[in-house]
Amino acid sequence: MASGDELLPPLGVITSDRRGPVLTIVIFILMFCSLIVILAKTAAALYVKAVPLSVDLPLWVAEVLAIIRGILIQLAVNHGLGQHIDRLSAVQFEQYNQLTYTAWFLFILALALSKGSTCRLIYQISPRQRIRKSVMSLATVVVIWTVFAILAVAFQCRAPYWKYLPDRCAGNGASLYAIMLVSILTDLGLVFIAVQMVWNVQMALQTRLQICAAFASRLIVVIVCILEMVYLPTYLHSFDPTCAYSRYASFLHGRVLKVEICNEVVMYGSIVAACMPSLYRVLSSLKSGLTDLQVPEPLELETRPLNSPPAFQSRRKSVPDYWGREVATPASETKRASSSYAETAGILMAADDGRFVLGEESDCIESFASSPNTCSPRRAS
Repeated sequence: MASGDELLPPLGVITSDRRGPVLTIVIFILMFCSLIVILAKTAAALYVKAVPLSVDLPLWVAEVLAIIRGILIQLAVNHGLGQHIDRLSAVQFEQYNQLTYTAWFLFILALALSKGSTCRLIYQISPRQRIRKSVMSLATVVVIWTVFAILAVAFQCRAPYWKYLPDRCAGNGASLYAIMLVSILTDLGLVFIAVQMVWNVQMALQTRLQICAAFASRLIVVIVCILEMVYLPTYLHSFDPTCAYSRYASFLHGRVLKVEICNEVVMYGSIVAACMPSLYRVLSSLKSGLTDLQVPEPLELETRPLNSPPAFQSRRKSVPDYWGREVATPASETKRASSSYAETAGILMAADDGRFVLGEESDCIESFASSPNTCSPRRAS
C-alpha cells in the first residue's frame, strides 16, 4: 500500500488493561449532543428576537466549562485514567491527580450554572409569589451547595490536595456522598416546583403533561447520580483509583461505570435538561407542521370595577378546565400586571372571584420557548 494511503494510528486502543478510550467516546458523544441542543435553543430565541441572557448565558458558560472539563479528562486518560495504577509512573499518577482534581471544580460549576438557569426560567414565567419564593429559596440552596462542594473537594485531602488515596483524605472522601445527595435533592426540587407551576395552569391536559415532561427530563440526571452513588464506595475505598471498571459487580454484566463517566453524563444531562422546556415550543411546532414561532401580540392588562364590562374579550369562547375539558370563559375583574407580564403574556388575570382566566391563544406557558414569559396559574375557587 502506498504511504499516502496509509491510515493514521487510532486515537486510543481499548484493551482489557486500558479502558480510558471508552470515556473518550462518551465525552465526544455527549459534547456534540449538548452543543446541538443548546444551539437549537439559542437559534429559536434569536428567530423570535428574544434572547433572555439571564437564562441562556449560564447555559453557555456551563457548556464551555463542560468542554474544558472534557479536555482535562482526555488528558487524564493520556496519563493513566482507565489503567491500573501499578502500570503508571509516579509522574503520570501525579499529573492524573492534578487533572482530575481540576475537573471536579468544573463539574460542580457546570452543574450549578445549569440549575441556576432553570431556576431563573421558572422565576420568569411564573407570576405566583409562592412559586417565586420557592424557586428563590432553591436557588439559595444551590449557591450554598456550590460553595460547600468546592471547599469540600479542595480540602478533603492533605497537601498536596490533589493527590487522592483513601488513607490521605478525611473520611475516605465521604464528602462526595453529601455533594451528590444534595445535587439529587435540588434536581428533585426543581422538577417539583416546575410541575406544580404548570399543573395549576388552565390548558389541555395533554399539553400540561407534555410541558411537565420537558421539566421532568431532569429526572434522568437524578437516576445517573444514584448510579454514581452506588459505585462511589468502590471508587473511594480503592487503592487503584485510576482503574475504570470493577470485576465484582454482576448487575452490569461484570462492569460498573466509572465515576468519571457518570460525571460526564450528569453534567451534560443537566445542561440538556435545562434546555428542554424552552425547546418544547420548537418540537411542538415541528410536530404540527408549523414554522412560525412568533409569540402572539402583547396585551395591555387593565384594572376595572368588578361588575363593569371586560376591557378585553378573548377570541376564544372557552378555555380548558383543570382536566382539559372546555368550559365557558368566566367574565370577571382583571388587574394590571407588571410590565414584564404585559410584554409577553396572553392572559387576563381575574382577581376577585379567585380564578385566573387565560386570554388570547390560552397557552402562555407554551410560548415561553421563544422569550421570557409569564403565566397566570389558576387559584382554587
